[in-house]
Amino acid sequence: MTQTEGTNRESKDLTDAISRKRLVNILNYANFEGTEVVVNLRSLQDGSRLTLRAAPGPCCGEIAPFSWSESPPVTIGTAYDLIDFFIDTGSKLVIVGGMLADIGRSGVRILLPEQSYAISRRRLERYKSVLTHVTLSRNGAKITGLLRDFGGGFIRVRIATRDLGLLKGTRSKVPLQVNLARGETSVYSGKGLIKRRMMGEDSADIVLTLLPASENKPEGNFEVVLDPALVATYRHPLSDKIVRVHVVKTSYNSLVIREHPEHLSLFQGLIIPEMRIDFGTGDSTRCTAKVVGGEIDTWFVSVLDMSIPDQRRLFSFIEKERGVASFVCPDVDPSDLVEFFFESGFIYPEKYIGMLNARDHLKKMLSHLYIDTPLISQHFVQDNRGVIEAHIAMLRFYEQSWIIHHHSALGNGAGSNVLSQVFQYVNSYSSLPSSHMDYLLCYYRHNNRFPNRVLGGFARFLSRPDLCSVDPFAYLHYEFSRTGNETHRSLEWQIEPINSEDVLKLEAFYQDVSGGLMLRAFGVEATHDGPETEDLDLEFKKVGLRRQKLFFSLRNKAELKAVIMALDSDDGLNMSNLTKCIHIFVIDKEDLNFDILINQLNRLSTLYEEAKIPMLIFPESYVNEQGVSPEKIYDLLVVRSSVCKQFAEFTERLTMRAVRRKYGLLTQELGGEASGQ
Repeated sequence: MTQTEGTNRESKDLTDAISRKRLVNILNYANFEGTEVVVNLRSLQDGSRLTLRAAPGPCCGEIAPFSWSESPPVTIGTAYDLIDFFIDTGSKLVIVGGMLADIGRSGVRILLPEQSYAISRRRLERYKSVLTHVTLSRNGAKITGLLRDFGGGFIRVRIATRDLGLLKGTRSKVPLQVNLARGETSVYSGKGLIKRRMMGEDSADIVLTLLPASENKPEGNFEVVLDPALVATYRHPLSDKIVRVHVVKTSYNSLVIREHPEHLSLFQGLIIPEMRIDFGTGDSTRCTAKVVGGEIDTWFVSVLDMSIPDQRRLFSFIEKERGVASFVCPDVDPSDLVEFFFESGFIYPEKYIGMLNARDHLKKMLSHLYIDTPLISQHFVQDNRGVIEAHIAMLRFYEQSWIIHHHSALGNGAGSNVLSQVFQYVNSYSSLPSSHMDYLLCYYRHNNRFPNRVLGGFARFLSRPDLCSVDPFAYLHYEFSRTGNETHRSLEWQIEPINSEDVLKLEAFYQDVSGGLMLRAFGVEATHDGPETEDLDLEFKKVGLRRQKLFFSLRNKAELKAVIMALDSDDGLNMSNLTKCIHIFVIDKEDLNFDILINQLNRLSTLYEEAKIPMLIFPESYVNEQGVSPEKIYDLLVVRSSVCKQFAEFTERLTMRAVRRKYGLLTQELGGEASGQ
């Protein structure tokens, strides 16, 4: 039994006549959906009002049967007459008169009138909730209940009457913490104020006004206005109904959507587990999204997560709308790509000689990467009439880190275009869990002017090794001995899998020498918790590629001298084989001369099919101190993906400055007036 204000007749501004035939259909739909009606009765003795909820039964004539959903008074059969009943359809409130056919303890049968009417409730549309658990808490007190309905920024929660005591003393202006969950999935967390309470014998309904959070419009880069609008579809997390809305603006990681003004069901803070955006070309993308701002029927929605293939589709759509000439992960014929690498000078004669034995495998591997487009790789290509002008690639080779490599261009600013596109992509999607992109890595030659000016320049400009660091490595080739050479294989020298104590010593050494991000990007800390996950190795295997990362400790008389990271992957995955090499971190150089070090590496020969592989030694000063001339010096840049926006702005300023200098020199030669600007 429920105390209520009775039938709401305050909004008769918009009414709609309902015939008996149409009313029967409405009642049958309510029966199908399990929707209750509210029956208003009048006491024959004193005229007081009684309101009871009832479930409509199947109806096919003039008389509609109803079963009580709550216990009626014992005298229900003789002491009450019908006033009316109403059905809340969400957008409308259908109010029905009629006459009693019969009434009793189990239910009521009502003779339906020829005509009823419906009142529009557009501003207060309510949606019935599917099973959604609600937790209300404040100052340590916590109660749980079930969501009954929602809409217009309000929710109605049913709780046990016995739990109401926990809310005693809760002032109406002091908000409660409100959490909504479907099973194990949280779909809302925010604040709410109690608007009213409706008491029953065993349960009570509490209506809360949900309060907007401090979140505002999401930051969107290069927002695109869509005309015509795109259509987004999702299953509402609270009602389980499929909803269609219009996407009127979009950026790489946020949307502006509009609901139909007669069917408003969103509110700030609501999480939509899966939203599909249709591009109108038979293609679509899916994401997990959150309403972070807006009002009435226009909402700002931020992407919480999106798979890598979906990232590519949305990114490509926006780039196309913006008229950008470069593309993310287009299908590229491997032979065209190799021809471009030769023409641009990326594959120079010495590099090609080192690749001769892997030519056939390289073609197969490039097919995996550039046609199959697996989750472990991304590539950005700018072409002109089918001819590649610029290229850059990313490879997820470490658990939470991607390597940027194979950057090459034929000039005309194309190289800067694809580099800017990488920064835009990373800035847009690196925070999404599916991206696994906490860090970006890039190896470059210190004497290569462009990367030293751009990559090294940003590290020097930022001057924050905890955000962006550069560490130099000495690069040499090592050739394994296959003759069973046992040099230095005494008990004094040992190579064995790394342990947690060795990791701590390596971290302390690196912090003292550099203080950068390299070890975190390599995933060294993962060894604290035992073996690394095999998820990333499996991603490589799915596309016919291999990836292996192993850590070893080199000891002399049980004293740690060096830590070795042995990487193995397909030949040519990185064309300088920086993913098929041995990284050596020399922690204690005492008694560790260069000959001893490289002879100990022979113990790792069983890890590789090749007889000769690169090794990178850190710190690079160790090699010089040993009187050895390295073949090259490679700088390793590691940057947190969270500062990629700053990185992009820095690169843009460098590019614009270079353009202005070039233009200034040209105008000086021509005697132009712009030279002084």
